Amino acid sequence: MPDTVDSGNIPRAKHPGGRPTLYKQDIHPALAEAWAAAGRTEDQIAEKLGVSKATITNWKTEHPEFLAALKAGKEGPDDKVEASLFSRATGYSFD
Repeated sequence: MPDTVDSGNIPRAKHPGGRPTLYKQDIHPALAEAWAAAGRTEDQIAEKLGVSKATITNWKTEHPEFLAALKAGKEGPDDKVEASLFSRATGYSFD
């Protein structure tokens, strides 16, 4: 296929290739943060968003606000688990 349009020597714009992204900057970070705060894993978040785990990994690399939202959402549940493990390790028990 020639790189110019038939009507002259005007260069043809190249297609960027690949499928257009499903990422929406105004929606996905907020959803990811809320679901992470609810204790969902990245696999579960990917399923809820209708994308693959690999897509979530790509979004974390390509969209810093998405990564920050996931980290912020995970902070609360991670702190609870950490506190529970510390209590258990230092002798707390519950009947």
